Amino acid sequence: MVNTQEVIIGGRLVGAAAEKAAEKVTANLAPGLAERFSAALPEIFGSAGKSAKGLEKTTVDVPQLFDHSKVNLDELLPFEKRQALAMRAPTFSVERASKFKLEMQSAIGDKDPSLTGTFDNMLAEQAANGWDSMPYTDTMIGTRQWHDFNDAVWNVHGRLKPVIESLADDLHIPRPKFQISHHERGSASFKFDQNQLSMSASSLAKDFAEIPNMAYHEITHAEQSNLVIRRIADKLGIGQTADSTQLAALLKSLKQDAGVTISDNNYLLESLRLRNGMRLAPEEAQRADQLAKSFKGLDSDFGNNDRRHAHEMIKILKASGDEPFAELMRTQGLARELSGKGYWFGREGAPAQAQKIAGDWQNSGVMEGFTSEQERTAMEQVRRILVQRIDEINADEMTRFVNYRTSLHEVEAYEAGDLLASNAVLKLVAQKGGSHIPAVPTIPTYRGLQAARQAA
Repeated sequence: MVNTQEVIIGGRLVGAAAEKAAEKVTANLAPGLAERFSAALPEIFGSAGKSAKGLEKTTVDVPQLFDHSKVNLDELLPFEKRQALAMRAPTFSVERASKFKLEMQSAIGDKDPSLTGTFDNMLAEQAANGWDSMPYTDTMIGTRQWHDFNDAVWNVHGRLKPVIESLADDLHIPRPKFQISHHERGSASFKFDQNQLSMSASSLAKDFAEIPNMAYHEITHAEQSNLVIRRIADKLGIGQTADSTQLAALLKSLKQDAGVTISDNNYLLESLRLRNGMRLAPEEAQRADQLAKSFKGLDSDFGNNDRRHAHEMIKILKASGDEPFAELMRTQGLARELSGKGYWFGREGAPAQAQKIAGDWQNSGVMEGFTSEQERTAMEQVRRILVQRIDEINADEMTRFVNYRTSLHEVEAYEAGDLLASNAVLKLVAQKGGSHIPAVPTIPTYRGLQAARQAA
């Protein structure tokens, strides 16, 4: 059973809110996962009243945010199951992974002192001037430190690009567009609509040793996307090329079957050209259909602004132990959010009780304000409202993360990336002396991978 106490840290819901959040979590999980979480939810929600009581001014009970690092993935989806799912992906290959790792080592080495050094210098300059790291201000971009870091980033880009394109050629898929972004907050991503692989400049500088794993993970997504395109082209009877009518039909089916919108027709045409009219084998077609369903089930709001809003609410809760209610309403944006004119409460808007507090505050007059007793009562109510909203965000984040991390396309990509750092790959690289590149089939198939493993 999933240890839900480790899945949501500080998850404390009150009364009907607990039931509502529990329903939301389980309703959006796959049946097997829903059963496990349903059995474990009482462990968290059983003491629902705790956060609703004792909210005196100096003893504020502040919930923590959902921490995905506390999720026990093996309990959600056992290792053996993940491996069985991932082995159908052509990137889940010791030979291919070792080939890519050798090429990466040859191109970029184990570390880049220039990249990390210029990054540290840029951070020091930012700190000295009080600038936010992202988005970069025009003043920041004009500094020597930023330009030095940018030059180092482009140097890495030039060394990475040929290795990424070589793997794409080996997989017989369109070469993904490759960019390093200064403004991307994550580590790396693959954009299906543009066939674009992006990496964060800051993550490269901080986690240089993880570049091969990150790239291999994202190229797995590129291979998946190409396979789904080929499958739909097979269904539509499209050959090596497509006219405008056929492209429109392909785009429509991609949206319907996989929830994917492609904005680059050249990507589709290149996928068809490389496919050369060759239909997928039954095993590949089955995997493509499952991947399309996995893509379509991906929550597009994953990584949305709710977490940032929760951080803002937590700041209010912490400040409420010392700051007067009037000060929070005037300077911290609390009045705007409680009135329903802000963003914290999502599409459903601020609850009626919050809007009443904001309305009473407005009617009392900003200068006159509440009496001390009114402030005390309002503060207690606001704390309950904010804690409940943070708990709802935690429940939503848990649902999204579990669905994301157990979806087929992510399981394949994560297992392939982990394979790159496995002892088997490192051992094979050592055996080859870092110079010999193992041969791999140009267009791997599920049966071919199975046979190769059995022979090994």
